[in-house]
Amino acid sequence: MRSETSFENNIYHIKLLGHFTNQDRDLLREIDNAVKNNHIETIKFDFSELKFIDTGAVGILLLIRDMAQERDIAVEVSNIQGEVKTIFEKSELLRMFNVIAD
Repeated sequence: MRSETSFENNIYHIKLLGHFTNQDRDLLREIDNAVKNNHIETIKFDFSELKFIDTGAVGILLLIRDMAQERDIAVEVSNIQGEVKTIFEKSELLRMFNVIAD
């Protein structure tokens, strides 16, 4: 998986591209470091170019959500579509994240 990140107005933007799998657990470390080194109020994921997510990656997202909650940081997800949206719907992940309407 590739990602594009930016930090603006206390918001950490992360655009995920391609396939997000358990092999991408470095994302958790990257976000943890960003949170430690910046004043972040919100982590915003953009899934507009995410084509696939496996169960390991779902676990990574849940760990990120838990880490953010411990630090009073909001987590938002937007542009969920295709197979990724189906996985979010079937696993009830839509209720576990603040999903921003497309």
